[in-house]
Amino acid sequence: MRAAPPQHRFAALLAVATLALLVAFVGFPSQPGARAQNSPTSCEAVTVPLAAGFNLVAVLDAATPATLVPSAGAVFGWDADQQQYDSWRPDLPLAFNTLTTLGAGTAVWIFLDDGPSSSTLPTAPQAARLAPMAPGWNLATWTGPNATNIGDAFSPQAFGAQTIVQSPFTAAMTFDNQAQRFKTFDTRLPDVLNDLTHLNFGDAVWLHLAAGLDWSIPAASSCAGVGDTGTTTEGSNSEACSEERPPFEDPPVELDAIELVVPLGLMSDSHVTPVDHQYFQNYKDPERVIEVYSPAAGTVTEVQHMSQSISDQPRAPIDDYRIVIEHGCGLSSIFIHVGQLAPALAAVAPPPGEYTGVAVTVAAGEQIGSFQGNVDYNVVDAAVTLAGLLVPEHYAAEPWKVHAPNSFPYFSDAIEKQLIAKSLRTAEPVGGRFDYDIEGRLVGNWFEEGTNGYAGVDQERYWAGHLAVAYNHLDPSLIMISMGTFDGRSAQFAVRGNAPDPEEVSLASGPLAYELVPYDYWAGADRWDRVSLVRGIEARAMDGPVHGVVLFELLAPRQLMVEVFVGGTAAEVEGFTGSALIYER
Repeated sequence: MRAAPPQHRFAALLAVATLALLVAFVGFPSQPGARAQNSPTSCEAVTVPLAAGFNLVAVLDAATPATLVPSAGAVFGWDADQQQYDSWRPDLPLAFNTLTTLGAGTAVWIFLDDGPSSSTLPTAPQAARLAPMAPGWNLATWTGPNATNIGDAFSPQAFGAQTIVQSPFTAAMTFDNQAQRFKTFDTRLPDVLNDLTHLNFGDAVWLHLAAGLDWSIPAASSCAGVGDTGTTTEGSNSEACSEERPPFEDPPVELDAIELVVPLGLMSDSHVTPVDHQYFQNYKDPERVIEVYSPAAGTVTEVQHMSQSISDQPRAPIDDYRIVIEHGCGLSSIFIHVGQLAPALAAVAPPPGEYTGVAVTVAAGEQIGSFQGNVDYNVVDAAVTLAGLLVPEHYAAEPWKVHAPNSFPYFSDAIEKQLIAKSLRTAEPVGGRFDYDIEGRLVGNWFEEGTNGYAGVDQERYWAGHLAVAYNHLDPSLIMISMGTFDGRSAQFAVRGNAPDPEEVSLASGPLAYELVPYDYWAGADRWDRVSLVRGIEARAMDGPVHGVVLFELLAPRQLMVEVFVGGTAAEVEGFTGSALIYER
């Protein structure tokens, strides 16, 4: 089944949009300036370069706007209780300025008509402190240690674990003054869309809380990092994100306890397009409890309590979990159908049918849960964009999909060998693939025009307008036709005669009819039982009656005419009728 995606963030920039309206009378930025080039080693006054436009600046000690801003600028503070801005401009009468004082540990926006310029930050507090936060948006300064992981900075413990079972934190943003852009961590967004991973001492931060509580900020050992506002991703994580990222040294599951690994690319039932995850299974001993591990250190950022599968087949309700672990450097792990959670995750898990963003730190190899029968797993690597998914916008509902390569190479050599030995596929890549699009060719994924790409228009049958012309995930020599709607339901077929190869079908090919037949798997002379580990599985089109015909014609490199004839044969199809549909990619 497809796990429902997290709720998208529409309100996160509302406060900043309000700020833009407030400064309409001031003007807009003309060019970026420069950020700080130095980091102090002690808590002395710091000079922070300011760019033309908006600058998000920490307030490290009590001050007034006049001590921070050059005469040509303006300062905007945020009243968290009222969820609105106060402002100060040096060229306005005092009666018109609503911002008069700046409290230690807050932050402000400084706006310049032109730049560069600079602002002087007074001595910073280093002691541990409790920062009062209001429900909604808050503008504050991180005065804790450098390179603090987001999951630690906004953990449930940071807001009083003795009374809260789940962090009220939902989102944080810093601002790169030089580039004039935000860096974001939002628990409601897929990990690949988040680019803020750490906080440095002196970072000015927008943060959103679901409840008003004190934020416990630990003491900092130094002031290093002050003046580099908005650069936490590059500054604090650069060493960890070296060109040669270390492999995962721990497996995702208890490998000795599973029977087999189903590779990427399965097409089955509502999984009309080839799937982006692998299946770790033991259906030979379905009652065995199998442990699930974090393959590397990281932070669990999402927990979804799944209660109902979505399918064209009747299925019983389910009660398991989808978990996302952010490992840093753009790498994350996604598990689906984890049956039981480890205590730290069970404590923050939402009720059945709901999703929540969390921040639970896990160590490499730490058990995060267990399962029976099957668990799904895939790696997401933001540095990888799959070439065989030609239109990433079509996958906006599951944006990690275009960044989901075969997981096997991400593990140590020893673990990769074990995974290869457990895989049902012997053709390269042994871990499978699911991206088959080729420009101007029939092969790959297609979506009916007007059906919103992968997301679909009806969440009860989001796959209705999906179509895949690809290859079997276990035996890629077999051509597969997978349709979201065939006689009212999803269906997967082989092709009678297993030809022509869809990679060879182009604009010049004209109309092409495939006869649709069922298929099965063979291990030598016997049918495969679908639960045992067998190497060299052969997928074969079955003899017998044709179930129907699908007629294709490429009209443009990314436009396809399609018509399905249920129960007919190719000899009975004279051409397209008024029932033909247009698909795109």
